Amino acid sequence: MIASLDAALAKRALLRSLRRVAVLLRDFDAGIQLYGRIKSIDSTSDKMLREGVGAHEVLDIIGIRAVTDHVHDCYRMIRRIHSGFPVLAREYDDYIAAPKPNGYRSLHTTVLSSCGLPIEIQARTHTMHAHAERGAASHVRYKKLQASVRGA
Repeated sequence: MIASLDAALAKRALLRSLRRVAVLLRDFDAGIQLYGRIKSIDSTSDKMLREGVGAHEVLDIIGIRAVTDHVHDCYRMIRRIHSGFPVLAREYDDYIAAPKPNGYRSLHTTVLSSCGLPIEIQARTHTMHAHAERGAASHVRYKKLQASVRGA
């Protein structure tokens, strides 16, 4: 199913899910920023090779990130999202309570879109987002390190 993911279907699933998340979170006092993305084919292939999994096991091909001001709002957002989407069992990670060794903090959950595609949703604060994007937990730094390890 995911291996032959149609770009138009992925875009439709992402846009519908973003709208649904926005509706679910519309009454939050905190200013929430929502971001959405579809993982590139290269990034998906790299993940499959790195983790030794098939395309159907990559559950973050479509992703939504919700960024807010306060940690307690991250948990509230995830609870609200869980109330509005079917949730995939065992696909919840609390990197706020248990940060990764590089300091990365965020909540991750995977839900099913209205067309049945998995959507990874991340909730984090602006500070956590800045650390993930530009700090020690930066994905760019991770990819550069990965490339240097491959080249060694």
